[in-house]
Amino acid sequence: MSFLENIDKNKLQKILLVVISALVLAALVCLVVIIISSLSPASAPVNTDFELTDLTLTDKNVNTGSLLLVDGNHPYSPQEEWLELVNCGDYMRAQSDYTAENDKDFEAMNYIPWKAMSLSKLAMPSVHAMLSAAKNEVGEKPITIDGAYDTIKHGEVSPEYKTALMIYLSDFDSTGTTRVALSEAYRSWLDKNAAKYGFIESFEDAYRYVGVAHATYMTEEGLSLSEYIEYLKQNTNSSKALKIKLNDQTYLVYYEQGSEGDTVKVPAKESYTLSGTNEGGVIVTVTPTK
Repeated sequence: MSFLENIDKNKLQKILLVVISALVLAALVCLVVIIISSLSPASAPVNTDFELTDLTLTDKNVNTGSLLLVDGNHPYSPQEEWLELVNCGDYMRAQSDYTAENDKDFEAMNYIPWKAMSLSKLAMPSVHAMLSAAKNEVGEKPITIDGAYDTIKHGEVSPEYKTALMIYLSDFDSTGTTRVALSEAYRSWLDKNAAKYGFIESFEDAYRYVGVAHATYMTEEGLSLSEYIEYLKQNTNSSKALKIKLNDQTYLVYYEQGSEGDTVKVPAKESYTLSGTNEGGVIVTVTPTK
């Protein structure tokens, strides 16, 4: 009589069931690990070694900066002087003749693109650089800023406009009187290049300035601003920071929880910028001394 024949069939079935269950469980664990790995940013935080000092947060610290999260769950009512607004049209004309060909086209219209709109000085130079590069490289007529701080000229209004860091882009038809969507050529260019100028796409044809290092990382990892903040919140602090290498420059980014009057840790000697998040914390972006 064989070995298997000596084993009770019920016991054999139970053993086989246990083995199969163990294999299925192992496969599920592997699948979960793969999924989590695919969702998690590729760069693990690194230990920081710079000297720290205490900073007591002010109302301005927690309510300004390029990484403010503003949406339906995070309302934002800034003090306008903190935004350091720059008129879009004035800035464009002062920098180049980029708008000259359009000024005549729109003189007879009630709505003159750019002239009634403003942006934070944090974003304005990058907007100009991005739109100028887009025009030169795509070779079509200039993109129009059709939505910015204070003046919104389209149906889908986003609370992010209050940051003065977001622009809505469009084009005008050959008559110069009817707004039309961006061409596919411009959309394709922006998909590939917006992050180089510090922008992420908020919704179709709307771009939000967050800064070049942050925009590059978010774009490469497929993270929204809220997801990026949550990742930093869960994985970083003043002793453990996200390392972002961009060209020849390295940035260390970390999250500190705190509101007005709270004390957070910031570099004592290294250069850094501070941005509120509008959800209970601040993000410190450090440029280590070479």
